[in-house]
Amino acid sequence: MKDETIPLRKDIPAEYKWDLTQLYKTDEEWEADLKKIPSLVKNFSSFKGRLSESSSIFLEALKADEALDRQIEKVYHYASLNNEADQGDSAAQEKYSRVMMAYTAACSETSFFTPELLAIPDEKINSWIEHPEFKDYKIYIQKALHAKPHILSEKEERIMALQSESGQTASNVFSLLNDVDMNFGTVEVEGKQLPLTHSTWSDFEENHDRKIRKEAYEKFYGAFESHANTLAALYSGSVKNDIFHARARGYNSSLEAALYGDKVPVSVYKNLIETVHKNLDTLHRYYKIRKKVLGVEELRHYDVYVPLVKSIKSKISYDESVEIVRNALAVLGSEYTDTLCGGLKGGWVDRFENKGKNSGAFSSGCYEG
Repeated sequence: MKDETIPLRKDIPAEYKWDLTQLYKTDEEWEADLKKIPSLVKNFSSFKGRLSESSSIFLEALKADEALDRQIEKVYHYASLNNEADQGDSAAQEKYSRVMMAYTAACSETSFFTPELLAIPDEKINSWIEHPEFKDYKIYIQKALHAKPHILSEKEERIMALQSESGQTASNVFSLLNDVDMNFGTVEVEGKQLPLTHSTWSDFEENHDRKIRKEAYEKFYGAFESHANTLAALYSGSVKNDIFHARARGYNSSLEAALYGDKVPVSVYKNLIETVHKNLDTLHRYYKIRKKVLGVEELRHYDVYVPLVKSIKSKISYDESVEIVRNALAVLGSEYTDTLCGGLKGGWVDRFENKGKNSGAFSSGCYEG
């Protein structure tokens, strides 16, 4: 009986991958757009020192900012999604690195914008954004005004921009370790050696055979334990980076910094945690029931995912799932559901696992494409 393996990226049929030709037909088109960024930066930078002169000049600066942002966003997503699909692909890594360098350089050169925008008297800028021509930028400006207490001087903002790329080191290294370098081995099921990965782990943990669940659990977390020192150092680096940004911008904590943009008070976050703690008895009662139903002497973490009712099995295909979504959202109208479901079946989704692919589900979209 042949053992199963995780396929390489090149072995995944095209119809099951996201269709990045909706962004660029070829790498050459992407290269051409990447090379346009410096000129867009130069055009936007020409407004430096002029934002407060008049509403018309300010509006032109906003349009130049938008043009730059849309260009960077498009080239970034093309490079990023190629890299996320196979982080072991050196060509994809190189493209992603180049676009991040371009982004960092652009942020550095345009760091004047937010401090200069916020230097405009609130009364003046609030009167400007009430004009019809500012309707597409009103919320953007209001968000900038909300951030005003934590915006630094132009020189300081430039330093923060220059630090942004290096500040991602811990995250980038963890992704490579987690999704490319780490090997979880295999688990034997019905005489076959099945690969243990981020995607297959949940299948093993739902298996009714406790020995299989235990083996998968111990191998999966054992791989992380074998890299404990590296993971601890990466986590420490990530926390220190958050603390640096919070202190540099004058937040009381990195928690406050993370919540501030969404206007969520720290008290709301802490209240959620306190509410969970106050209601843990319900969870503990559920675990007692689970322990009794499973008939185990001691309930372990690899026992908490397996279904309690063995006779009920549900397997839904991807296409069936799309139709469930269509029916659930029918109240929003056929134009909405046709667009959404057409995208879900037409290259918006990268369906299957392959070696080197970023684990977990995420959404990444841009204005164009």
